Amino acid sequence: MDPLESVVTIFHRQIGNRVKGDSIALGGTLCLWHDRAVGEAKDQFTMNPVYPGILAFSERIWRGGGQAGWISNLSEGDVPSFTGFENRLLDHKRLFFAGKPFPYARQSQMNWQLIGPFDNKGDTTASFDLESTLWKETSLPQGKAIVGGTVILRHWWTPMIKGLLDDPKENTTYYATTQLWSEADTVRNFWVGFSNPSRSQATDAPPAGAWDRKGSAAWVNGAPVRPPQWKRPGQTGHLEIPFTDEGYEYRPPMPIRLKKGWNTVLVKAPVGSFKATSWHNPVKWMFTFVPVD
Repeated sequence: MDPLESVVTIFHRQIGNRVKGDSIALGGTLCLWHDRAVGEAKDQFTMNPVYPGILAFSERIWRGGGQAGWISNLSEGDVPSFTGFENRLLDHKRLFFAGKPFPYARQSQMNWQLIGPFDNKGDTTASFDLESTLWKETSLPQGKAIVGGTVILRHWWTPMIKGLLDDPKENTTYYATTQLWSEADTVRNFWVGFSNPSRSQATDAPPAGAWDRKGSAAWVNGAPVRPPQWKRPGQTGHLEIPFTDEGYEYRPPMPIRLKKGWNTVLVKAPVGSFKATSWHNPVKWMFTFVPVD
């Protein structure tokens, strides 16, 4: 799964559907499930949240508790408890995992306003007024308050796993906006993505010149955040073709220029049909935007 989602999910999980161990549930095993071929063995650690996942699992397996079901969005979990855990997680990263692949970045500080829905009538490239008016406002428009570096609007495993939206509709566009403070004019690195590919599917690569096939987009202070120049744009997925840069966590982070003071971020997340082109390419209605320190 997306590494930011994975840590949230594991932290909130009731291990064995229990709040504590008993004579039947004596412990647990955390598995790394990577069906896609890798270029080299270490890619399994850069493409999956192995070490962050171990720490989240350790926290839950030793302390017990958790919530029933599958929490995919931080907004729907225990945000205060997770924030405390996240501080410990990042302390462990600094103290014990320096120099090791640790695909996780602080996300509990990412507070968004989710604006929508807008009817795109099947044209996921359709633009709405917010794209031009937001930069003229002195404050953010009010919407649904959400938290997280990765936000999943509709889970690709729905209805088994719920996304953020209670009643998601096809042919719909949402926007999410937030403000980030910078002490100086600078360039800061970010993880940005719109469709994190699972490592157990023959997922296609994004097309050239686009974040995905849905028309997803992002802006900072009105300037577009351009997608990477993909190494294999449009590559048809195959389990024996390793991923190279398709996921934000294993490609170079995106350098974005920030001005001194408040910086306004706008993310556009449209969707057309929920019907997948193949089971290897489920419709992942989601976005990731988070600074990487």
